[in-house]
Amino acid sequence: MKNLLRIFWQRILDLWRGSPGDRLSVIQAIFAVVLTVTSLALHYYGEYQDAYLKETTLTFEKQIETLDGVQKSLKYLTAFVIEQRRKLQESQATLSSLKTEQDKLKPLIEADRQIVEAIFEQGFDRLTHL
Repeated sequence: MKNLLRIFWQRILDLWRGSPGDRLSVIQAIFAVVLTVTSLALHYYGEYQDAYLKETTLTFEKQIETLDGVQKSLKYLTAFVIEQRRKLQESQATLSSLKTEQDKLKPLIEADRQIVEAIFEQGFDRLTHL
């Protein structure tokens, strides 16, 4: 590879040292090489920039999709919490209703219990006095 570069530069120098027409050819060749390299660099830079912008756009779109998913999940969670709160309030109302009913029935049950105990006592007394 070094030999090829040495030969290339040697020929460029030989042409440069030659006639003015040869110098013009060397200048044109150098200009063509510089122009080609610059064109290629600009082309690849444009492709890189397009790819970067596309990737950035995709990243933003992905973030928006993720945020939409989180928002949807939060809506489901909110609906779940509201439903659980409603069920808990229903359970609390049912429990309160049962407690009120217990308070109403307790005196009746106590009275019935005293009556049943009195009946058993009378029956027991009759059996013991016979």
